[in-house]
Amino acid sequence: MNKFILTSFLLLSAHFLFSQNEANEWATFETSIYEVIEEYKEEDAVIIFDRLHVNAVNHAKSVDKFETFHRKIKINSQYGLEQFNTIYIPSYSNRFMRVSLVDCKLKTINKNNQTSVSDTSNFEITTLPANVPFFYKKKGKVKMLVAKNLHIGDELEYVYTIRTQYDVLPEYYYDFERIRFSSDYFCLEKTVSFESPRYETKISPYNFHDNRSGETDFTYADGVKITLKNIRKNASEIFANDDLDQPYIYFYTAHRIEKEESDWKHVVQEFNPTPQNTKKATIFDGESLLTFEKELNEISNITEKFELILERINAPMESSVYMYKRHVEDDMDIALAYAYQISRLIKRLQIPTKIYFVVDKSYGKFAQDLFSLNQFTDILFSFKDENGKERFMPVLKPFSKLDYIPSGISDVECLIINQSETGKKLYSIGKTPAVKNSNHIKQSTSVTFNEIIRDSLHLTVDNQMVFEGESFIELSTIINFYEKYPKSLDRNMRSLIDNEYVMLIIDSLVSYDYVINDNNIELSFQYYLKNKCHASAKLFEIQPEAFFDNHYYTAFSLRENRTVPGYLYDKPKLTYNLKVLTGSDFQWMENTDLKYDLTDAQAVLKMDYSNLNNEFNYALNFKYNKDHFQVSDWDEFLNSRDMMYISLSRGLYFSRAK
Repeated sequence: MNKFILTSFLLLSAHFLFSQNEANEWATFETSIYEVIEEYKEEDAVIIFDRLHVNAVNHAKSVDKFETFHRKIKINSQYGLEQFNTIYIPSYSNRFMRVSLVDCKLKTINKNNQTSVSDTSNFEITTLPANVPFFYKKKGKVKMLVAKNLHIGDELEYVYTIRTQYDVLPEYYYDFERIRFSSDYFCLEKTVSFESPRYETKISPYNFHDNRSGETDFTYADGVKITLKNIRKNASEIFANDDLDQPYIYFYTAHRIEKEESDWKHVVQEFNPTPQNTKKATIFDGESLLTFEKELNEISNITEKFELILERINAPMESSVYMYKRHVEDDMDIALAYAYQISRLIKRLQIPTKIYFVVDKSYGKFAQDLFSLNQFTDILFSFKDENGKERFMPVLKPFSKLDYIPSGISDVECLIINQSETGKKLYSIGKTPAVKNSNHIKQSTSVTFNEIIRDSLHLTVDNQMVFEGESFIELSTIINFYEKYPKSLDRNMRSLIDNEYVMLIIDSLVSYDYVINDNNIELSFQYYLKNKCHASAKLFEIQPEAFFDNHYYTAFSLRENRTVPGYLYDKPKLTYNLKVLTGSDFQWMENTDLKYDLTDAQAVLKMDYSNLNNEFNYALNFKYNKDHFQVSDWDEFLNSRDMMYISLSRGLYFSRAK
């Protein structure tokens, strides 16, 4: 069947395959004209509209989901042209689903209403590039097509439908997703509709500027459409988090959403791992659940049992961190599959447990009115150890240990399933433990003045760094992964140190060493540096930012008109110490401005120095006092950043000794 016949058949059969809204979009595309958009002319591009229509069609033993995307974009600059001159369409498959392109049409319209239609018969298959509009946090293979005859001032319009085939019985089909309404560009209209016969859809909107909220009743059996107009672009301000502040919806489509079933009690009852839905999966490093159970029964200590469980579930992810980051880390379906098996295993061991379902602070909040486990980002299991202390086991956190609770899920409201030793389940709404992770980076740098050769003062730089808390977990994950491949360990470690912890360009590291302790990593390394100067020069300058990361500069364009809050959940406390060994040939030129103490609601910054016996020491301590700040805090917050920037960028001057 050629493409024309296929397309004609599908369009004529819209009442069966396509929803009415989808059919309307295809018809609208054919008659659309150039639209005069006066707003946002200074922007690189403006999204005139962005429409998504979803339609689920069930068959005897499978379900097809049709998604039609219809977009129109005004191009105002060369950068906007580069961003939108290529369209990308998802193209991926796995054991249970297959995605295929039904049809696509693409055209450009200029100011004179002249239309240029692109040939959509020859797509290229590629991996998704970074920073592609409309593909926030998406991964995988895509079809790619470049628009024909698109110029600045033109409007790009395209419509396409993809079909996702699910090998699942219709009564077990469900679809849960979070859809963002904002992007990096102003959008005049965004519409999402669901029109799926025999299915019901519940929509929960958040951060809508027309006062719609998650409690709004958007549950319909015959479909629903939700539209938001004049959506501001994502904030480019430092520490902004559009996941928290911009509009988004959760949608949940299922075979039946009855009011008496729409509560957490029903969700918890459905969380019932059975042999049928756990026996084939092997998350315990290749062992079946029953085989692993026998091994655990030989261990009497309950803490040791959970340590072994954590070791086994982490092993496959630790052997391929790249695959974990790309395909596992953000996939709640995989996390739930793990939770099912762990829950059943603990039940068979007759150990009572609590299961915490949590939304990371950087992603959102627990929506108590949205009765689905898919809204959560993290899962924790807890148990009572031999001393009656509650201990915690994270899920999908490679290289983690018991009681590791990331700061993003510490002290947040969550759903708790209490599972008895017999497997009976009750639920409660509570909080995760308030854990104060240190997240501390200490760096001591010693700079030794050597001799002047030609036009350079030669320096030897020795560094000792200590990583604690969140920083320790992050770095240990990387190093533990490197250690699995001894042949490339040295090359990877040198590359890591050079790219992340050496601020200037050097020829190579002289040496390095590291020690991974229970609660921290000690990293040391040495390199040589050349400081440009003339042989007869009498004054030399060293800046601390040559050795310590100085990311505290705030551009002028970002200093005024703060519009959104800022979030600092993952920012470490910093302790820097710079030691300069000048020898008898050089001496420090004293500067009392290096003593400074700033303490306010936003941050603490302490600067101090000493100079004794040809050894100059400069100490910096900095930490944020909050994990977020409001717009009203911006001036005070900016002042602390400015002072930290100055403290790292100021010159330290040394002269030749007389």
